Amino acid sequence: MKKFCIALCLVLSCIICACDDDGGGNEGGGSSTPSILMVFYSDENGPLELALEDLGYVYDTHDSASAIDWDTIDFSPYDIVIFAFNGGLFQDTDLQAVADSVVNAGKKAIFFGGSHDLGFATGVNTHLVGCDTVDFTWDLTASPHFTVVNSTHPLADGLPTTQDIVTENARRYQMIPIDTSIETIARNGEGIPTYFLKRYDGGGKLIWFTYASGGSFWVNIPDFHISDYLLLKRVLKNSIEY
Repeated sequence: MKKFCIALCLVLSCIICACDDDGGGNEGGGSSTPSILMVFYSDENGPLELALEDLGYVYDTHDSASAIDWDTIDFSPYDIVIFAFNGGLFQDTDLQAVADSVVNAGKKAIFFGGSHDLGFATGVNTHLVGCDTVDFTWDLTASPHFTVVNSTHPLADGLPTTQDIVTENARRYQMIPIDTSIETIARNGEGIPTYFLKRYDGGGKLIWFTYASGGSFWVNIPDFHISDYLLLKRVLKNSIEY
């Protein structure tokens, strides 16, 4: 566990246990435990690693450090790959690697965040899911920030019907999907899908929560908002288990 998460756990463990019943034990949704890789860029991993620990999952990490290097990663040992990022410069081959070695290989990719980068937008549009390649800047959503529109979908289990996100930076979005084949679970204040699923031939899945995943956005101390963290944690839990 990273130092960030250790320190955070010491501060938040009592609060989280009192407010939420999802923590503790392996909640992988079956007899077999999924093999999970967390791929992150900069400090985008902190809140999600805290949630993974809280949910009882064991996972590996890959730090892209100062440059996106997804086309160099061996995804073959993993059932689920979680991508946490809030920017970065992408090559087409980075997104093609996710398509070829994850979703088109019958695995699951879970995206948190996005990037104001033309290489990212065009690569996603070409290889993963249809998206806007003209308007791909970061923007703040209006209220309500998160509204479930498909309450019977398993990915909506336990999610609030509607919720405003307290921390301003945590309600920034960049990705605007335009793919008619996606299953939208929740929308933001502009009516844009902010939590959605796309299925691929062979059983692969892409699940995307489009809000920025920055390390301080969801668990900023001392300005900590339990409702923000619990929303992020529930999205992660559902995405892994589905």
